[in-house]
Amino acid sequence: KPIDVSVSPVFKYRGIFPWDNFLDGMSGYNFEHYQELIDRAARMKFNMLQFHFYSGIAFYTEVWDGKPLNPSFIGSPVDVFHTKGAIGEKAFNGIDIFGPKPYVDNIGNPRAQAEECQEMLRKVIDYAHSRGFKTVVGFELMVPVGGEPTWTDKPSDGNGGANYVNPLDPHNVDLSLQRYRTLVQTYPNSDYYWIWQSEGRGFLSRNVGGEFYKSYLARLYGGPARGLLKICEAYDQFEPYTPGACPGDARNMLLGAGWTALVLPTLPNRLEDLEKEQWRTVVAQASGDMCGISGQKKLLEMDRNAISSIRSVLPKLDEQGRSWAGLMLNRLEFRCLFLKSMMALNESFITYDKVARKNGLDEGRKASLKDIKVSIDYARQAINKYAEDVRNRGDQGVIAQLNEQCYGVLKKFYSDQAAVESSHASIDWAAFRLTPGVQYDFSGDPPWSRGSGKVEMSRVEASGRPALRLEIAGDPGSVILHPDVIDLEEFPILDFRIRTQAKRPLAMLFQTNSGTEWKALALIGPWDGCPSVGRLPDGAVNDGEWRRVTCDLLNVFKERIGAENCRIRQIVLACGGGEPAVVEFQSFSFGKRNTLD
Repeated sequence: KPIDVSVSPVFKYRGIFPWDNFLDGMSGYNFEHYQELIDRAARMKFNMLQFHFYSGIAFYTEVWDGKPLNPSFIGSPVDVFHTKGAIGEKAFNGIDIFGPKPYVDNIGNPRAQAEECQEMLRKVIDYAHSRGFKTVVGFELMVPVGGEPTWTDKPSDGNGGANYVNPLDPHNVDLSLQRYRTLVQTYPNSDYYWIWQSEGRGFLSRNVGGEFYKSYLARLYGGPARGLLKICEAYDQFEPYTPGACPGDARNMLLGAGWTALVLPTLPNRLEDLEKEQWRTVVAQASGDMCGISGQKKLLEMDRNAISSIRSVLPKLDEQGRSWAGLMLNRLEFRCLFLKSMMALNESFITYDKVARKNGLDEGRKASLKDIKVSIDYARQAINKYAEDVRNRGDQGVIAQLNEQCYGVLKKFYSDQAAVESSHASIDWAAFRLTPGVQYDFSGDPPWSRGSGKVEMSRVEASGRPALRLEIAGDPGSVILHPDVIDLEEFPILDFRIRTQAKRPLAMLFQTNSGTEWKALALIGPWDGCPSVGRLPDGAVNDGEWRRVTCDLLNVFKERIGAENCRIRQIVLACGGGEPAVVEFQSFSFGKRNTLD
């Protein structure tokens, strides 16, 4: 029979809202990715594109006293990602630095980064208009970068809530008005502008229900997939009990939330600390349900059963169903490997406690290294597994964040425990002669640049030889020792004389050839600010006597972080917080072993 059906949408505006702030979202997009997003949305009969900007992001920079502020980020906590040597590197198709092109092309020039990113987004808005979309841009009423807002003053009555920008103060209203005017000036081609109340942090609901999943499974995978209903219901019921990663990170496996890296508990540095309640809780939780091995085993078993069920139904599905079911299989296999990584990590805490109580802390650290190494290996496998099915820019962003926020954290944890003492650093190599390539003898003006904190420099004489005296304060305080590239294949050995009685942690920090990562050679105490490549014995250089330190950095880097990182850039001497540290240097050199030796 003739059929004449007309269906009108319930809502006049049907929008999509690509969130900024994370590399697995629009913070990693180029113009062509926005075009693809808008084209797909248009086919789905959407007609509105919405944007929301955080303070300091390159897409929206405030103007105060007539001067535009520079941006501080495009993505958080991973701003841009250097792909060289990363796990899953092939997924980036030869991109050296993952991030939006206008931002990456202008690294080092924040004003240009802001102007180019904003120009790109204006083009995105114009393109959305060409596809019949209305657009909205806006910002949140959170702390502005400038303008000196006033704050609320809530009583400490135990009922929750936090002090924030006072929305009722006329001064703050004026600040918001100025921010709004900047927004309109930045995006005059938008149809609407909105202002967001500060994020309310709502809660997640439970138990979606079987009727939804029946429809969902049939529509996504096809009719034969209805048999997977029990799997979805089982996950739904288990959701409130989903385990965290480890005792330092009890979030219900919410690493995907994006804004926080994997958090690890602190290992005791004294034998008596093994008896403290905080550490005893860590050990107990490492094997338990909430954020330990027992709960992770339960989730792992569920994932394995789900994988088996999906594989059994896969041959019955049509092409679209197999495509989406294949993606789900990949992500479940990824999570199985991730769970194994976290289980091995938790095992390392149990091993550390058991061996440290019997044989001391150093032996405990050494014993835990095997488990940590297994954890790192599973994390590497997990990221590589995810990279086997990359379908969009967001997937590349996930791989970037997993490298930085999970794999990198685990590698730092391993290097911190492994580097009790460096096998390639020595004190007072009396029989060693160096052929220097880069050398400071401090006979002239101080060659080093002041860094962060407070640094006082002066040239002195010690034992008839020139020396440089540094007084460093701050948390941390630092001095730039060398600002240029040094090829360790050419000059592999660092050699210097040092005298100090400092008790603060002291470390040489080396920026690797990626230009972003820092590695530490700890001179006094452990160094927690970045991954360690080695550590001198406790008390080796801070006894008030002149000590010669010689370090084969080439072999240190090959041993700790791989042979591809044999070029270092900036070199910094950094001190931890506390009382000012006085450090003296003589004959600071990079070179190679004298071949006559």
